[in-house]
Amino acid sequence: MPKELVSAVITTYKRKHNLLLEAINSVKQQTYPTIEIIVIDDNGIGTDYQIRNEKILSEYGVRYYANKINSGAQFSRNQGILHAKGEFIAFLDDDDLWEKHKIEEQMKLFTTDKVGMVFCDGYIFYGNDMKHLKKYQDFPIFNTVITTEMELYRDYIGSTTQALVKKECFAKVGLFDLDMPARQDYEMWIRISTEYEIIGVEKPLFYYRVHDNERITSSIARQFIGMKNILHKYKQYYNKNSAAKAKVIMRLCRFSIEMKKYLQAIGYLFNAFVVNPKCTIQTIKNFQK
Repeated sequence: MPKELVSAVITTYKRKHNLLLEAINSVKQQTYPTIEIIVIDDNGIGTDYQIRNEKILSEYGVRYYANKINSGAQFSRNQGILHAKGEFIAFLDDDDLWEKHKIEEQMKLFTTDKVGMVFCDGYIFYGNDMKHLKKYQDFPIFNTVITTEMELYRDYIGSTTQALVKKECFAKVGLFDLDMPARQDYEMWIRISTEYEIIGVEKPLFYYRVHDNERITSSIARQFIGMKNILHKYKQYYNKNSAAKAKVIMRLCRFSIEMKKYLQAIGYLFNAFVVNPKCTIQTIKNFQK
């Protein structure tokens, strides 16, 4: 029987071509046989990076699209979803890598119609040093379905590079929220969890590169706004789960401290304590470790 098509969406912005090609090659080397590669160039048409990428990739066996102007990672991922022909969609940043069995191992877990997304564990590496690897997941849970209640309390999944998603999920829950300045991936996982089962592969199947060069990431201020938006967007769920609500409020407290907004931090601390004293005290203890 023919295998279902998987669309691998690679977003790129101001990346050295050798790293982008390494990412693409890690998709080409997958053991899963039917994958299309879509590259969304977010440098803006006519920029040096865009002109170079189009030239290099013109004969590289990928579907290439360039945004008119720099529009951000989530806009680019949404463009990839809209252009995708596959029944399943996976994401890869332009400086990360997939282990060659990633898609094959994840596809094995789509055993029922209820499963909408499969994530995986992975490794962190620094620069080009792949001899010293660190596990990506701090709180790995792979032996159960990740429910909305669990995901509201803590993001047990992580980055978009880990996810393989049925395309129908996006038709049902929508695309990445462009109004979120950060944590768009976390918000999407919560949204998917309200309609589908999410499960994980207990294997390290991707490599997350850390380096000093420019990367699509967020400042503390953007993280703060992103988490605040999530708390508001899912308030009906948080109002039924005081522990999860207190946990998120304490994240806002911690972000406020890191931004040196101490009066704001005290306000969030008091709010969290009112919502759930036990969870707040435990969170403080965990911060001190």
